[in-house]
Amino acid sequence: MKKREKKPLVKTPGEAEAGSRSFALSNGYSRSVARLVGRERDQPSLFTMQGLLKVEDSHREVISKNAVILGDMLFSLLPSDTSKLTITNLAPFTELFNVNNHEIKLYFLALGGFTYPVTKLKEGRLGLSNEQFFKITIWYDTERIEAAERGEIKAVGTDYTHLLLNEPHLEIEVEPNPNFLDDIKGHGQRFSLKFEEKYFKLCLQLSDLAYKFTQWSGTQRRSHSIKEQGLINALSLAAQVKKQGAPRIRAAIHKALEELKTHGYLTEYSYNEETGLYKWLCSGEYIQHGKLGAATEPGIE
Repeated sequence: MKKREKKPLVKTPGEAEAGSRSFALSNGYSRSVARLVGRERDQPSLFTMQGLLKVEDSHREVISKNAVILGDMLFSLLPSDTSKLTITNLAPFTELFNVNNHEIKLYFLALGGFTYPVTKLKEGRLGLSNEQFFKITIWYDTERIEAAERGEIKAVGTDYTHLLLNEPHLEIEVEPNPNFLDDIKGHGQRFSLKFEEKYFKLCLQLSDLAYKFTQWSGTQRRSHSIKEQGLINALSLAAQVKKQGAPRIRAAIHKALEELKTHGYLTEYSYNEETGLYKWLCSGEYIQHGKLGAATEPGIE
């Protein structure tokens, strides 16, 4: 019996560069998702959505951790000479996330089908706008598109991006938000993640709060200090503080920091109760801080 040929992850010219072990991730993207990662409680789940939402219903303030980790991976696969990526095989994603194709497509839908508050970085200034993280097109054969137009196949998603429920796709075309691309290309701030496979496996093990911290801390110096209120603002925890109380959220932050120290992401951290100041030191095992091309050695400022 002839062995079936394994399909590539991405289609030329969207192939990941051979031997690449690190990639640039936009600080604007990281600051944005650090605020937004969480559990959706007030909006309909992508898993229970019955049909297409209109554009006016497609803004969200929360995104799942797994969807954002998929976004990280898309940046890691993005070739240096183009702004587009074409995915032809979902198997590497389903194996890493331990989910089926449909759930992976819902992660794509979360990244491209909704707008979120986006933090822009330009000339030392911060700007806020509501935008898609990625422009995503899911391609199907003509027969399935015509069946969907006749109402024989259900479409799920929004006017920005949608998928045909339980139908096989041909390929998925991905283009990051232009603001994030500008960061990566050197027009804004950026940083490089090292040992990408190790980093992704770490992220999948982390709690939401610990993951939020990795995204935000990567936009800062390796050794950093910040007042408690500043960290609460950066991770968008103010509503939880109001609802659950400062002591409980403080305990959750300490638990997340200890989690990151246990995994080797942090070398050390501390909290001063009198001043409300957090301090930490990143190990350099997962993230290399600094601009790509001018980054420091791991573990060095």
